Amino acid sequence: EEFPGRKFHKYIDMNTVFLKADSLIAPIKSIKFDKERNLWEKYENKYIDNNINSLNNFTLLTYNVWFDRHNYINRRSALLEILKKKSASVICLQEVIQPFMDFLQEDEFIKENYYISDSLLDSYNIVMLSKMPLRFYHLTFPTNQKRYLVIGEIKIKSQITSKSLVFSTSHFESLDNNADFRKDQMSRTFKVINEFKNSFLTGDFNIDDKLNKQELNNFDGLYTDSWKFWMQKKNLKEEDGYTYYEDNQWPKMRLDRILYGNYSDFELKNFEIIGKEKIKVDSNAKGNSVATPSDHQGLFAEFYRK
Repeated sequence: EEFPGRKFHKYIDMNTVFLKADSLIAPIKSIKFDKERNLWEKYENKYIDNNINSLNNFTLLTYNVWFDRHNYINRRSALLEILKKKSASVICLQEVIQPFMDFLQEDEFIKENYYISDSLLDSYNIVMLSKMPLRFYHLTFPTNQKRYLVIGEIKIKSQITSKSLVFSTSHFESLDNNADFRKDQMSRTFKVINEFKNSFLTGDFNIDDKLNKQELNNFDGLYTDSWKFWMQKKNLKEEDGYTYYEDNQWPKMRLDRILYGNYSDFELKNFEIIGKEKIKVDSNAKGNSVATPSDHQGLFAEFYRK
């Protein structure tokens, strides 16, 4: 199929991209709860049948859940309730620590509904959960902070929709002096996901529209920023889109994004910033101003086939 300035190969899939990526991409195991054995089982990527007959709509959630111990017990419970309430088709989490992952995997709703990427590689990192049987992949980054990209792929048998749909998420390099790393990481990301007509990129970009204005050039023009589209559609203000404003050490910023391909078979129907509500803060949780489930707010988007 040809589009103005862009050609997509209808039948390309992640396995094809994986084979020509010079070992920068590696498959990740999927974790799924086995009811009969009453345990979480790991499955090799190749044994996950990620073909589905059709996909008319789905929901996508991204959330930096914050690795800090501050008010942790209250925060983890509030975060889980948000995830259960939104019940997104695909959930992308950043700054996940093992205790939080263990907490999620104890919950019956998570057990019942989600495949989980086996991508928690270090002390805190990124994890993708999906109601659909995605095949997961890992893209290596140049980094000083152990950052990388996680990709999940579903294949749609419908002739109406382009075959492969990919979701991807990362926690791009942080701090102002790491702009070069972020540029390289985003370049490598787009090089992979640009192969697909239906591609979605979510996460904590560590790029604010004003404070890091020069870095906006790193974003590929083939993608639409969900918030910017929604802001114009609903006549909202830029400050309505802030996703980081709870910590009294940093200014208000918009660091978190959901991007989707301009040529996608799907269009944005709803967009929300979630996790703004105040929660209980224990008396011993002093020294920090955060009174929400995380120091970031999450994003939730609904997409429907055009």
